[in-house]
Amino acid sequence: MTAFTVRSLAHPIWIRHEQSDVNELVHTVFRKTYGQWLPETAPRWILDLGANIGDTAAWFLSRFPTARVVAVEPDPANHEMALRNLRPYGSRAIVVNAAVWPTDGELVFLAGDRPSGSRVRAAQAGEPTSCTAISIPTLMRRYEIPEIDVLKCDIEDAEETLFRENADPWLSKTHHLCIEIHSPGARAAVLNAVARHGFTGRPYRDIHVFRKTARF
Repeated sequence: MTAFTVRSLAHPIWIRHEQSDVNELVHTVFRKTYGQWLPETAPRWILDLGANIGDTAAWFLSRFPTARVVAVEPDPANHEMALRNLRPYGSRAIVVNAAVWPTDGELVFLAGDRPSGSRVRAAQAGEPTSCTAISIPTLMRRYEIPEIDVLKCDIEDAEETLFRENADPWLSKTHHLCIEIHSPGARAAVLNAVARHGFTGRPYRDIHVFRKTARF
């Protein structure tokens, strides 16, 4: 592993000698992909769903010194990296080893061919589970989050299930979304859900940005 000091981050960030870690750092920290069309007022609570090595969370924490971030990551190895990278930010960074899902429970974890490509899915009858599932309402209750100022979502196609099932309770309390959409089915689920809540959006590179108070 190697630690990098980057001007836009308050603390050094560690990456493994993996091409996907390098790509993540370029994507989130150098290109600031999730920093497009952010809210005019400083966010208080940010949810980072699919936190990977904590690179996006570190960028948000550095960009907004008064914000708190809940970083959710199901891959155990990535979770350990996120803990390492976010520890210097103290209590402002909360790292959860789980996969976000419409309901709490257990899921099947599927490792990808690269550290950033792991996935989860619902278990079939009698199939052993290998990952904790946690819902956004549970995260909000657990950490006393009244409203989600920014929600970043890169969860490898699980966004289709997340936005299709029971999304209204937490979308009604969310103001800004940055989402990487991985399939036509996920795209339909996301667009239908955000339309119900008055979001306006636009694409940027490989993500979609949605805001309730659109001032583009």
